[in-house]
Amino acid sequence: MVKGSVFAVTGGSSGLGQGVAEVLLTNGAKVIILDIQTLIDDSLKPFADNMCYVKTDVTSEEDVKEGLATGKRKFGKLNGIVSCAAFVGDVEPIYDMKTKRLSSLDNFRKEVNVNLIGTLISIRQALPLLIENEKDADGVRGVIITISSVVGLNGTPKMLGYSASKGGLINIIPPLAIELRNYAIRIMDIAPGVCKTPMIDKAFGREAAAQLHNDFPPRQIEPVEFGTFVKHVIESPMLNGTCIKFGGRQDVATGLVE
Repeated sequence: MVKGSVFAVTGGSSGLGQGVAEVLLTNGAKVIILDIQTLIDDSLKPFADNMCYVKTDVTSEEDVKEGLATGKRKFGKLNGIVSCAAFVGDVEPIYDMKTKRLSSLDNFRKEVNVNLIGTLISIRQALPLLIENEKDADGVRGVIITISSVVGLNGTPKMLGYSASKGGLINIIPPLAIELRNYAIRIMDIAPGVCKTPMIDKAFGREAAAQLHNDFPPRQIEPVEFGTFVKHVIESPMLNGTCIKFGGRQDVATGLVE
């Protein structure tokens, strides 16, 4: 199901997206990386013939549409999309008693724009290309995988925009699944716990981020480990229309400030 297929990965230049791209490429897929930043290292360089990178702002319908079209021109089809592009703003209280400062609405807006609206844009623009495919043995034309967070399931203090955007994403999956079955498209969401990514380092600071971990096993999720789970979801046709937690029995990151 992966070998010989073509997948788009938003946010594929780093973090979880890069881990997903690496696993898919290693297992014989071709990958279209849609990301606003360029590749951060050379880990995907050996797969250059089977991948293409298109600079893409996922909050722009035109960017995403053109990025997917570029990938299709190169590889001839699109079998699925994994939406990993994400943004987390400053981790801050809604009101700081010491500084008498309110939290940033700009961060809240950007988190919703990238994490929720950006993901919906990716789904919308991928759908016409997926519908072009012939049905497989299970009657499926393509698969869409979105990436939320355990933060979206229960919310986390000082991360209101991230909680709202990821919670919103989780809640659009069931109704979308009902619509997409009419087109023979599967859709799944994965809600990871705390992961070892540059985004987490930037949000919390490297030293503080290093103290965050999932409950058990008490460590962070590695990007390639996450990519392996994405591959499992792709290859499991009976998984559809729901959110799966992936984070060592975790609701919020152990060590996160309350």
